Amino acid sequence: MTSPHPEKPETLALIAASQDGDRSAEALLIRRNMGFINYLSVRVANRTHYRNCAQERDDLCQAGAIGFLLAVRSFDQSKGVKLLSWAGWKVEETVRTWL
Repeated sequence: MTSPHPEKPETLALIAASQDGDRSAEALLIRRNMGFINYLSVRVANRTHYRNCAQERDDLCQAGAIGFLLAVRSFDQSKGVKLLSWAGWKVEETVRTWL
């Protein structure tokens, strides 16, 4: 199954390098997607259930980055899902668990 909008070759190369243990590729992927990670982390925390949570924004984003890294490590392009779609679930799950 192929995605109608496949990942860019450069992104796929970084994902493959990251899955092979290249820490610089992991860092680059996180840096390039930090806006996405921050948005999702804060959105999860701002939902009604977590509004009174006094966690720092930096801590939320750190938990989100861990979730993103887990998503990169378990990403499988052959499933036909884009990285950010897969990562969204992992980021939200990690932040909810952390809260």
